[in-house]
Amino acid sequence: MTTLAAARITILDPRKRATASGASVTGAQRDMRTDQVAELTIPLLDPRGALSSTSWLGDGDQITYAGTRYEFGGMQVKLGAIDQVVVRARSQLARRMRHTYKVSSTRKVTAGSWIAARARAHGGRALVQPSGARSEITQGSSQSELDVVAALCSDLGWVWCEYGNRLLAGQPWWWWSGDRLGRTWPLDRNGTVGKDANQWTDIDVDVAPDDRENVASGTIAVPRAVAGKIAPLHRLAVHAAGRASGTWLVTGVTLPLDSADDVALDVIKPRRPVKKKTKPKK
Repeated sequence: MTTLAAARITILDPRKRATASGASVTGAQRDMRTDQVAELTIPLLDPRGALSSTSWLGDGDQITYAGTRYEFGGMQVKLGAIDQVVVRARSQLARRMRHTYKVSSTRKVTAGSWIAARARAHGGRALVQPSGARSEITQGSSQSELDVVAALCSDLGWVWCEYGNRLLAGQPWWWWSGDRLGRTWPLDRNGTVGKDANQWTDIDVDVAPDDRENVASGTIAVPRAVAGKIAPLHRLAVHAAGRASGTWLVTGVTLPLDSADDVALDVIKPRRPVKKKTKPKK
């Protein structure tokens, strides 16, 4: 087991084929956003070539950050004036759904129940917008289960994301119009609104009446300590920000693991979707 104290990262390599140190971490980050799985990226200096020239890390090896377990998902080797390796890690749920290819057909099932069943089958969880429409959902030989999830969400106008071994899917409006995750963060210029309020430090948003999908979008920066608690499809209740005040939906968080700088969160204010007209029965 190797603990990289600089970023609080633990890498479990049961075969102990090579070791890294906390001092070798350079620019590690956790990236979470809609329409993709969460990924941990850990660049490591490799001056002696031990990490890039051996079979260090392999399928199934675990990486832990802030209490969340990830699995080794690949490594980029960079050799030159400065040798380094860049380790990628994803959750067990994400990796299994990315690697499950099979031909299947499920009749009379909702998109939400299909997604939830696949997540449970791989030891994960799901929270999906309820939908009464049932149809036949098929998976082709060239599609992973995660490919099917992405296709279903695209057809329905949903967004999806995965982090912490949990799959979330639904319309942006559905996530924005209710506190589905119990994660609405009050933000104020000075951090003084209510006992649980946090501070926003910078706001850069574009109000766009001509945008068909979002009333507004942009970024809201918060202190790193606050950003570490926030994830995609959480909500921000912004105060003392003029036209930018109100409720925002988080769509992306890129969190540097070895930096104390403020973090810019990607946010939107979605429009209510237009209901599709159904053809009258003959």
